[in-house]
Amino acid sequence: MASPIFLGSRAFGAVTRVAIRGTATAAPTQQKKPEKTSFGNLKDSDRIFTNLYGRHDYRLKGALARGDWYKTKEIILKGSEWIINEVRTSGLRGRGGAGFPAGMKWSFMSKPFDGRPKYLVVNADEGEPGTCKDREIMRHDPHKLIEGCLIAGVAMGARAAYIYIRGEFYNEACILQEAIAEAYKVRD
Repeated sequence: MASPIFLGSRAFGAVTRVAIRGTATAAPTQQKKPEKTSFGNLKDSDRIFTNLYGRHDYRLKGALARGDWYKTKEIILKGSEWIINEVRTSGLRGRGGAGFPAGMKWSFMSKPFDGRPKYLVVNADEGEPGTCKDREIMRHDPHKLIEGCLIAGVAMGARAAYIYIRGEFYNEACILQEAIAEAYKVRD
């Protein structure tokens, strides 16, 4: 007979068996290496956010190892027209209800300077029902967000970028601020 479980001086009964849920797997040495997945024409290498599950370091060193900031300077030096044309050609659309083409929207902002300052505003509020993307991007892939802001800002001739983050995302805001500081340190 199994002995009772005590919490302090109080006995809570006996554990006679423990049920374990899940699936049995082979020993680690016998498991196959996971194959690369593909979804239609998309492959693992086509993924933009490569650390959404936080399996890797979110800091600059980890971001560089995953390919963030790779050739960003070359992209920027090609100029705003080239960047906007690439975005148009890609077919990238906004995530709002209208699904407006991003390349077209960016081209409105890149018009010749008329004396008024231009700003890039990023909405990371995650106020849309059922979405859980912004928090994970800021938490695990902040350099990807900053790199995107830099490229978009250059394409549109923005003077500064503002990222709106809801107050409940305090830790994510701290991580993003840390990533911004890292990016400024190595801005060559």
